[in-house]
Amino acid sequence: MKEMLEVPGYWISAIRSFLQHVIIERKSALSFGFGSLVITVVPAKPGRVPRLEAMLEQLSRSHADVPISRGRFEFLPGLMRYLPGVQSQHGGEGLNKRQRFENVRDHLQVIPNSGYAGKHVVVIDDVGTTGASLMYAEKYLRRAGASQVTCLALTKAVNIL
Repeated sequence: MKEMLEVPGYWISAIRSFLQHVIIERKSALSFGFGSLVITVVPAKPGRVPRLEAMLEQLSRSHADVPISRGRFEFLPGLMRYLPGVQSQHGGEGLNKRQRFENVRDHLQVIPNSGYAGKHVVVIDDVGTTGASLMYAEKYLRRAGASQVTCLALTKAVNIL
C-alpha cells in the first residue's frame, strides 16, 4: 500500500468516526459549530509517494460532500516536512528503534505560520511502528503554538519474531 493514492472507503469512514466521536463530541465548542479543527498527516519523506497527503484530500472531499460536523475543519497537509537526509524504511534500510526515533527527531520540521497556531491539530499516520513520527509531530506542533494535538495511527505494525 506504499504507492496507493486512494485509500479504501472504510479508512475514510473510520477517520470520520474518530473525528466525530473522539474529538468533536468531547470538545463542546466544535460540536456547536464554534472553533476550528486542523487535520493533517505525517508528511511523505523526500522522493516518496505523498499517499497520506492524498488520503487527506480524499477525507476533505468526503467532508465537503457530507460535513462531519458544523465546526470549521481545515485539511492542511503542509504543516510539517522532512528535511533532506531523512532515511526511509521503505527501501529496506532497516533502522532499529533508537535509530528510527533519532531519524524523525533530527529531520521532522514544523513549517512556521502554516495555520496551526492556537488551534487543535489532529495528526494522522497510517502505520505506527515505534510511534516516533506521531510523538515528535505532537511535540513539535505544541512547541510551535498548536493549542492541542491529537494523534491517530490507523494501524500498528506487529513483529511476530
